[in-house]
Amino acid sequence: MHGRLLRYAGLWNSALVAFLLFGCVRLMGAPSVFPGVESDQPADPALVQGVLPNGFGYAILPNQEPRNRISMRLVVGVGSMHESEKERGYAHFVEHMAFRGTEKYPGDSLSKMLERKGIAADHGNEAITSYRYTIYSLDLPDCSRETILLGLDVLHEYATANAFDKKAMEVERGVIQSEKELRGDPSYHLYQARIRHLWPNSRYANRAPIGTMPSIKTCSARQLRRFYRTWYRPERMCIAVVGNLDAGDMRKEVEAVFGPMKASGDAPVEPADFVPAKASASDVTVYRDSTFMGVVLQLEHPSPYPRTDDTHEKRVEWLHQQLAFMMFQMRLEKLSRAKADSFVSPGAYISYPIEGWKQASVSAGTSHDNWRRAAADLETERRRAIQFGFNEQELTRAKAVLKMSYRQAVTSAATRPSAMLSATLTGCLVNGQQFVRPETVETDLSKALEEATLADCRGAFRKEWGVSAPHVLAATNYMAPLNRRDLAEVLNASHSAEIKPAEKQESVSFAYTSFGAEGTLTKHQRIEDLDLHLAEFENKVRLNFKRTDFEADRVDIFVRAGTGRLSQPPDKAGLNILADAVFLQGGLGKHSTSELAELLAGHAISLHFSSGMDGFYLSATCARRDLVLCLQVLAAYMSDPGFRKEAMKDGNAALGGMYSRLMGTPGGPITARSLRVLAGGDCRVGLPEANEAYSRTLEEVKDWVGPQMRQGAVEMSVVGDTDWDEIVGAVGKSIGSLPKRYDHPLQPVDSGLRFRTSMKSPIVYPIGENFRQLALYMVWPVENTGDIHLERRYRLLGELLEDRLRFRLREELGASYYQSATYHYEENSSSFGLFSVYAELPPAKLTAAIACINKEIKEFGAGRISEESFERVKQPFLRLRIDDLRTNGYWAYSVLRDAQLNPARLDAARERGADCASITRAEIESLASLYLQSSRAITFIAAPASNLTFMLNAPEVPVRLGK
Repeated sequence: MHGRLLRYAGLWNSALVAFLLFGCVRLMGAPSVFPGVESDQPADPALVQGVLPNGFGYAILPNQEPRNRISMRLVVGVGSMHESEKERGYAHFVEHMAFRGTEKYPGDSLSKMLERKGIAADHGNEAITSYRYTIYSLDLPDCSRETILLGLDVLHEYATANAFDKKAMEVERGVIQSEKELRGDPSYHLYQARIRHLWPNSRYANRAPIGTMPSIKTCSARQLRRFYRTWYRPERMCIAVVGNLDAGDMRKEVEAVFGPMKASGDAPVEPADFVPAKASASDVTVYRDSTFMGVVLQLEHPSPYPRTDDTHEKRVEWLHQQLAFMMFQMRLEKLSRAKADSFVSPGAYISYPIEGWKQASVSAGTSHDNWRRAAADLETERRRAIQFGFNEQELTRAKAVLKMSYRQAVTSAATRPSAMLSATLTGCLVNGQQFVRPETVETDLSKALEEATLADCRGAFRKEWGVSAPHVLAATNYMAPLNRRDLAEVLNASHSAEIKPAEKQESVSFAYTSFGAEGTLTKHQRIEDLDLHLAEFENKVRLNFKRTDFEADRVDIFVRAGTGRLSQPPDKAGLNILADAVFLQGGLGKHSTSELAELLAGHAISLHFSSGMDGFYLSATCARRDLVLCLQVLAAYMSDPGFRKEAMKDGNAALGGMYSRLMGTPGGPITARSLRVLAGGDCRVGLPEANEAYSRTLEEVKDWVGPQMRQGAVEMSVVGDTDWDEIVGAVGKSIGSLPKRYDHPLQPVDSGLRFRTSMKSPIVYPIGENFRQLALYMVWPVENTGDIHLERRYRLLGELLEDRLRFRLREELGASYYQSATYHYEENSSSFGLFSVYAELPPAKLTAAIACINKEIKEFGAGRISEESFERVKQPFLRLRIDDLRTNGYWAYSVLRDAQLNPARLDAARERGADCASITRAEIESLASLYLQSSRAITFIAAPASNLTFMLNAPEVPVRLGK
């Protein structure tokens, strides 16, 4: 778990990113399914776009990062909105069947062929079905013409040659049923409740893409094929291609592959009620789910948003809206920190949830005891902003944030990844928007941003909320003392109370610009072959640095301080979880979190904190121009953390959210408890019980974390778009000038964490009757020697196991939509590693799934891994490790975070590619025979209580109940 500092001090503002990226492609001459909007902004000049004579659209964009990679997205204009009542879920079922075989690539031959090329299933070859569209994604491992033609051929097969094999369809039917049951999580149900609350009679309220169980169970191959031929037509398709390519050549290839496509029969008619004519009247609704821990309040106002021309005037209007809602968000965040008995995690935003509508929203969480105060405060602040607007201090801060975001988008544009841009192009195509360069946005709106007034923003805020009362939705559990009548009374009472304008706050100056005499280096080593610097300051702070050009105008900083969870008291379970949640939110000794938010407004800085096993991890990302300030903020958190009591409200809210999410999944108890059980109750791994976590205090966190941050040994890494001299100077005036630290250990310290040697299994955890799936988790202990060569082989073995079990459990047995197999280990431990298999599946298929897993484990343990499967899985494994080499995260964390304490990391980086490529099947088979034995398995099951009787009485599945 990571603590985030501030929503608006980070590198990106989500609303702005939506505008910069999706903001304002249109296919010239595009068919109506991809609606075009006339724009007065020029499209990105590098973009080549158009429509083939058969109506098939394309958008092609050259891009250089990552190198030698191409991302493709095929969009088909069909989703659940196009289904009849008897076809519920057909669009989604068709998407699934595309991966089950096509005419040219029957069965699993396509997925295996792509894996041999380095394209892993579910990681480079994926699809998604929404209300309006089905999108197929394919990320190619190189940009050779052979690979490009293969990628286009695969997407052409998805578009025209779905085989609908009857046997495969019966198996996939079970997978989709499993997926539907998993979609029963509380957050998904809440989303559906919101749509029904606002547009109860619309198709959106009654056409979830997953479909209905009767339709899934009864549809035939003939019916799916008919649906496919009706809607999969060239005029309903387009493709976005981004990467290292020549746009003209790619256009010719797209034309050669998709140009001959022909539609069969007459074009289908779009549903008449695709866009709801009106929203429901204002009302109050209470939505209940047993997994919710507190109360979430949402005030919303939907309004029609018909598609119109994209003009500068419209974009300025949008700008005023964003400024207004940003100021309102900032105001709510400040109020949240100031009032201990009100709301937490506020949000204020404009969204576009369904076609033809936009929605103004304000939301927040609160406790069962405080919902009345929270509801009144939310409504009061909404009304205060409508009536009085905002002040100059708030507007100055909001303008600074947007100005920074414009500039950051421009400076980082050269290294935007192709996968992100292909997704962006896809969004522009389906929404009829112009794809523009970030500098075009900056040029277009900078003057309007500078000239925006308080009156402009107040008017925009008022317009979005209209004159009617807001729609109100409260989400909570069945025990909460909350009903719609009482909630309405609270809101009405609040609405009648007198209000005054918001008080202006005095400006503050950053108090942490000097930490003592500038630090000087006592050691410095240049590692030529890796282009690294390793150094140490006089105060014992170690600095490791690498300059990169992977991400323009971005610097990643990673600080490891103290001993982290190695020193966590054994009687204080949950202390690390609470520390993660409150450390940043506690602010600094001289600045509250609210003050810090104002000080950092307009600066591209994002902070994170977490408790690692071997140290506390304080990390940051910033623009190069903000490097000095970013390091000053880090030094301030290390020397003078605030530990303010108001942070506990955010901490408890984070804990509540975490446990609520766990309660919303069948595998929640396994996620929380299994690692701790395997470690013999060691509280440094896994998650604590809720009562343990809530019993931890801020004083305990302060006593544990504070001294280590101020005095503990520090080794830090800096990676990114800067140079060595700049880094030495900036660190020397900040972290390098802090008081002298403790000496570093001579070598990494063993945590003493040990795997339990004897356990009875299965261990069964009862879960709620609302779950129709159970969770199965099987683990095999592995010796963890800390040898990176061995770790790489363990990881490849884990991926081989996942490939085999995905095929058996999903593609043969049809038992599970979600399953995984992996290798996991805890650092700083010589004996805590494990292979694991996890699956969520219907209770009726548990015995078959366990038998299937045991059979495959026996095959692996006997060393029976085919050369074909080994090479097929190895290629995506190698590709991902090559891609890692061009990421700041790999160098900052995996290589440099403690490279002086653990110099073996440098050798590991040097030989990474060669060593991974040298892994042999014989090595993997040897490890499999050593560790993957059925007799060594430890099994965990989380199941609805009604299924426990069956398992307790089944002689082949002896169980003991987990605590």
